[in-house]
Amino acid sequence: MVDVEKELGTLFNKLKVQEKQLEEDYQKNQDRLQAVYDEFDKLVTTMILPVMRDYQIYLQKKVILSDITREPKPGRELIGPYSIKFELNDLNNVSKSATFPNIKFTLAEENIVVTTEIKGKTDPPDTYTKDQINQELVASKLTSLIKTCYDV
Repeated sequence: MVDVEKELGTLFNKLKVQEKQLEEDYQKNQDRLQAVYDEFDKLVTTMILPVMRDYQIYLQKKVILSDITREPKPGRELIGPYSIKFELNDLNNVSKSATFPNIKFTLAEENIVVTTEIKGKTDPPDTYTKDQINQELVASKLTSLIKTCYDV
């Protein structure tokens, strides 16, 4: 009779150790992603979102609709990239690919990348450190987007 435990026991013990290591590595990565997301979320909620809401309210009074979109949505699984986008929902400014004019703030490693898309054309991205993001910068970017779309 063959002792299967003796023949295969060490193999499965090694696999069990590897599985435990993979689970630990996964949890460390999830914790790191959560920390990165929490930091970006704080920046969004304190610096970016309040200004976007102010612009959204102002534009709504002028009968111009806009959307603010966050990715991932709060409470969802943390899968990057983390971003917040302000989009003008104006059919006069929609691109051929059905994209509305928008500005997007995206977390890229330790920086924030700001991209603007108008009528299907994306401007070269601007890269900022987290410390450079403030309400004045956000207001300036939103004002520029709106002026580009509506300045005649």
